[in-house]
Amino acid sequence: MTDDETIPADLGEQSSSDSKGHGGGARKPGIRLGPFTFVPELLTTPGDDPWAARKGEPRIFALLWCTYLMVAALLTIFSVRFLGIPDSDEYRSACIMMCVMGAAGSAVLWPALRLSQVRPRHPVRAALVDALVVSVPLQAVIWPMPMLTDWRYAVAMSIGGAIGLWTLITGAIIAWGYISSRRLTATLVAVALPLVAPIVLFRGGLPAADTPAPAWAIFSPLTAPWALSWSVSGWSPSMSPPEWRALVALAMVGVAAFIALPRVAQTRR
Repeated sequence: MTDDETIPADLGEQSSSDSKGHGGGARKPGIRLGPFTFVPELLTTPGDDPWAARKGEPRIFALLWCTYLMVAALLTIFSVRFLGIPDSDEYRSACIMMCVMGAAGSAVLWPALRLSQVRPRHPVRAALVDALVVSVPLQAVIWPMPMLTDWRYAVAMSIGGAIGLWTLITGAIIAWGYISSRRLTATLVAVALPLVAPIVLFRGGLPAADTPAPAWAIFSPLTAPWALSWSVSGWSPSMSPPEWRALVALAMVGVAAFIALPRVAQTRR
């Protein structure tokens, strides 16, 4: 909508103008509630739609995702204050759980939601925009965590990087499912891949508290927060060379997957 365009203040005037602009077809007016107007149509009005800027994706998805992160923060980080006087160890556990809940949402809920919807006109671009919508708010939650814990900023950035790279891989799988029309397969792959490392890691039970996490635990968004934040009791966690190499390998896999999977699906159609 340009600056010189105005929205009819009267509902009757709005209905009449819509009828003239769309070939005489009647269009339902918006529902007024105080200063707000709720539009009943959703991407169904032909022609120029003055409400187009307030509809569509990824706005709705961004709202749902931010709501999910807010609820996750209330259940983890903010709930620590109700347990008494919190210390850094309690905040550390809460931050790890927050990271895991964010990773679970990006690795499970996002592909399950998107691959059950209508295929977008531009699958790769839609998946990339969704990946940004998922990553940016989640990174905004993860990076300030050193203020609550004994983590160094390199640790928080590496946790955010691991989850962000897995978000890129998940986006590539979603784009592949869109293009190849194998949505069920893509959903199962997106959900199963993050579960491989936890199953292998915990098949013999939970590791001891003084046992360092293996570097390959980074290859799952569900175990990466725990693996990257592990440290000996009384010491602050720090990044080791194998963990940096694992992050670089994960970055290469993420970029390659986002470039290759959509092209492979396009050539096999």
